[in-house]
Amino acid sequence: MFKLHYTVLLMFFIPFLSACKSTCSFPIVKSRTIKTDNAILIVLAYPEEVVRTTEAFYSNLLPLIGMGKKGSIRAGHAAMVLVKNGSKEFEYYDFGRYITPEGYSRMRSRASDPETKIDVKPRWKGDELVNVEELLQWLYDHPEKTKGIGDLYASLSTEVNYERVKEYIKIIEEEELLEYGPFVKNGSNCARFVTGAMYHGIMDEELQKKVRKLYHITPSGLGNVDAANSLDNYFVVNEDEIFQSNKDLDKIQRDIIFDWGKGHQPLSEKGTLSAPKNAEYEIGENWQWLGGFGSGGWFDVKPTQKDGFYLIAHYNALGECVFKSVFKTKQDLDVEEPFTVTYPSHFRKCTLIQDDEEIILQRVKKAKRYVSQSQLLS
Repeated sequence: MFKLHYTVLLMFFIPFLSACKSTCSFPIVKSRTIKTDNAILIVLAYPEEVVRTTEAFYSNLLPLIGMGKKGSIRAGHAAMVLVKNGSKEFEYYDFGRYITPEGYSRMRSRASDPETKIDVKPRWKGDELVNVEELLQWLYDHPEKTKGIGDLYASLSTEVNYERVKEYIKIIEEEELLEYGPFVKNGSNCARFVTGAMYHGIMDEELQKKVRKLYHITPSGLGNVDAANSLDNYFVVNEDEIFQSNKDLDKIQRDIIFDWGKGHQPLSEKGTLSAPKNAEYEIGENWQWLGGFGSGGWFDVKPTQKDGFYLIAHYNALGECVFKSVFKTKQDLDVEEPFTVTYPSHFRKCTLIQDDEEIILQRVKKAKRYVSQSQLLS
């Protein structure tokens, strides 16, 4: 089929994108925190990942300018790692359609999704983080945790205020479910989420100018990597090596996203809105499936010996246990009667529907007070 050159079509498409500028916002935190740099923000991008497009009308226009095929696009995935100077923990955050209703998305962190815990510990020489490559290799080797597929690009922003980034993260966390899309008013996607953290946390004035430019249309993962970089080079991790580069990231982004002529890969994530068919593991009698384009999973709710406290287990699409812990509610709930697990449900809280009433269960910190160790491990 004849295709117009993408630069011609962009003449018509970009004005539409520019008109969307006011919708490409993220929550602005009005903070009284002293603007001191006391952290490092490691900005991550997996630009080769193929994702499912949204139902927005402009999604049908993208293939006309060489951006993917109907229903999918190589838009990539974006994420970040925050580490306070001298800390003994890396904090991973990302945003996407993870166990959310169709059209919605949420933030993932260790607090809500314990599988995102990073096993590598920071090593410091003064305020210098000396094991960046070890961290990046670990992230590349664990796509089941990051949901990132393909080559990993990363940059370090070394003048970051930890408290301001955390304030922004708390706002997104409290929102819970946001509409998903690059041009959705009051919504977000993975790249916009990371840009918001950069906007609030980066103290370097020159980098802050670059971050604000990302606001003009909508940010990308590689755009974030470029704008956040405090160093001369950024990092690239592939299946063979880790290396540093200073090649033009804008050109790399264009070459990746305008990929007609090179063929188009299938979706990196097939989507798990529906429960797996022909699962190669035993599905519990009372397990309930909760889906999402990025990931879905099973939930199993059981009573404990104490009223109002329940043992909830969550399993991923492969049948692997993600968490098993005790949750509590002051609302009336009888798990011997029919109920439905619904959104949002994760490690911080689970939501059920029984007799048309929404019931919220919050995780308790000391599960062993209410169930035995064997129940938690079984």
